[in-house]
Amino acid sequence: MVVIIRSFYILFLLIFSISAQATTKQDYGIHGATLKYHKVSNKPYSYNVKGKTYAVKSIDKSKHYKAIGIASYYHQKFHGRRTANGEYFNNNSYTAAHNTLPINTYVLVTNLRNNRKVIVRINDRGPFSKGRIIDLSRLAAQKIGILNSGVAKVKLEALYVHKNGKVTGIGVKSLSKLAKTKDIKEKLSYEDKDLATNDKTKIDSQIEKKATSFFQLRVVGFSSQKSAEKTLYQLSNKYNGHIVKSGNKYDIYFGNLDTKGKIGQLKEKIKKLTRSPQFIVYEYNN
Repeated sequence: MVVIIRSFYILFLLIFSISAQATTKQDYGIHGATLKYHKVSNKPYSYNVKGKTYAVKSIDKSKHYKAIGIASYYHQKFHGRRTANGEYFNNNSYTAAHNTLPINTYVLVTNLRNNRKVIVRINDRGPFSKGRIIDLSRLAAQKIGILNSGVAKVKLEALYVHKNGKVTGIGVKSLSKLAKTKDIKEKLSYEDKDLATNDKTKIDSQIEKKATSFFQLRVVGFSSQKSAEKTLYQLSNKYNGHIVKSGNKYDIYFGNLDTKGKIGQLKEKIKKLTRSPQFIVYEYNN
């Protein structure tokens, strides 16, 4: 019975995501979650993961949130699992994980390589990997073109929806340029001078520094997901890696590594675990 209920819930989320896409596409010409009211807690709190403490921002602070950093996306194995707010995660919806933005914050995500944009709603916590600032659902990642690379440099801009339908937050200025009608544009509201003239708003400098330069290693051509998972397991979780299906093969992406020396060390370890591995190295610089 539990399995049946979960299946119907996930089916509902899939149908909802399709309708959400249509509304956002019509209103702003981009894909993403429908900007509708969800209750957002204004109470700051902190939590601890792997010995590190994360402080969740209040709405007053997070409405000014604008950052540049590295985005990744969820592995398929998380599909159907519970998120931080109790929802079932759906890789076919427009949601994302963030460490410090309040749950139900909306975020306008821009891929800085191709300027493609998507709107997501925060319903989970993460990512907990150095240098990454957001984990996108697979659908959101697809819409901004990062499925093949696994990660991308993005800009994040916070958005909030009020009970009266007004949309506020630092991302309003960007959205106003995309609004398709006067009525849609009138829903966007600047709450104060800082938001209206967000040229003075500073990008999160700490995150920007983390993402200044790093390397990613792609191991190409595993014949099965099982063999790729075996290699990951044998590395004893020392390196952050995720598996991506590529045609009828499977690749492993490792990152973020901050020096070429570490890439070389990882290559040597992998050569001892699998026959004739093929490597691709990606270098990301601001």
